[in-house]
Amino acid sequence: MDTLTNDMRRQIRADTLNSSKSLPRTDALNVNNIKVASRTDTNRLYTQFYTFIKELTQVLEGDLRVKLAVPEGNMGALAEICNALIEKLILFSRWTMYSAEQTISTSHILLEHAFSEAQVAENQIRQIANVVGTLESAVASTRRLSHTLHLSAAMGREQESYFLQQKILLEDMLSKTMKEKISSLTEQLADKEHIEYKENIEERSVQPSSSESHAESTSDDAAIAASLLLTQLMANTQKQVHTLEETSHALSENVETTEASINDLYTVAQSLYASTVQVLQTTRNIGELVDVAEDWKHSIEGLRLPEEEPEEAGAEWLL
Repeated sequence: MDTLTNDMRRQIRADTLNSSKSLPRTDALNVNNIKVASRTDTNRLYTQFYTFIKELTQVLEGDLRVKLAVPEGNMGALAEICNALIEKLILFSRWTMYSAEQTISTSHILLEHAFSEAQVAENQIRQIANVVGTLESAVASTRRLSHTLHLSAAMGREQESYFLQQKILLEDMLSKTMKEKISSLTEQLADKEHIEYKENIEERSVQPSSSESHAESTSDDAAIAASLLLTQLMANTQKQVHTLEETSHALSENVETTEASINDLYTVAQSLYASTVQVLQTTRNIGELVDVAEDWKHSIEGLRLPEEEPEEAGAEWLL
């Protein structure tokens, strides 16, 4: 309040000096026409000056409802200047109060939106973190499954090689005639994968020659059955290995796609975090602006302003 009063006094002094320069010079101020003032004029001037100072002091103390009396002469001109200054000060005070209230109201709305956006961004970051954690767990599980399938495929290849070796050993034990029969049956088995082994053996078995013994025929029949069984096992094993390898390859591609998605989610989370930091910084700036507006409002509330007329009260300030 003291600072405001001192500023007003300095402004009044400056405006008074400027106004005094623009006032018309009178004969009483002409040095060539100086007259000795009478005691009555002196008393009247003293009364006017005392009234002027008394009323101006009330204005300086914050009562802008006071309107200075306008006597005749130079004191009247000075009083009119002060009254005009008071009117300007009233308008400025009302405009400042309106601006402060609008700033505070708008700032509170912006702060609410800023806090709301910050909370939304925080929730989104948490959701992204949960999704990323789930995806990373899924990637780890998929990697383990792909590795297991790859090992299973390798074991299938080893079984296929073992079956092939056993078939070769069985074929070496057969006679030349049985080898030809085994070759024919193997070709037919390749064309019909779901044929039953016992029916093949019964339908394709050939009676041994009269020169061969019964023991050799029985041994050849068992070797044929075992060879056919090994051939079917090799075919099934190849299919399983092929399926395992394709599944392992598909899982590997899925892992790469998921990892790319995780990187994208990390980028989104970083963008949301940067946006949240900017929102919080803006919120801090808005809070400082609210503090300044509160100071303006408190300063104007310390003044006593005249009541607004209905037309002035209904008008809106143009900021």
